[in-house]
Amino acid sequence: MGTAQAAGGGFEGPSASDNLNTVEDVQNASWLTDGTDVTLIGHVIMSLGKERYMFADDTGRMPIKIDDDEWSGQTVNPNNKVEIRGEIEKDSSANAVDVDSIKILK
Repeated sequence: MGTAQAAGGGFEGPSASDNLNTVEDVQNASWLTDGTDVTLIGHVIMSLGKERYMFADDTGRMPIKIDDDEWSGQTVNPNNKVEIRGEIEKDSSANAVDVDSIKILK
């Protein structure tokens, strides 16, 4: 006798967004849509004003948005290596990341 599968089914395995872990990957992925999840490791290097910042890693830099309540009491400076998790926010010129969480890495 076989094992019954759960109703609904679907695909279980890697997704294309699993490979989005550098600024270069995010900037070059033309298939990205609003809301695609990403995790990046690098540095917040500059404030651009109004909850917008410049993020950089070894492959490039890109704008990110961090709402005031996402800092979770952390004070971050350009020397801190951080992990950001968020979603793609597309505009007409480039991909950006709307950050859901930021964590200082040791």
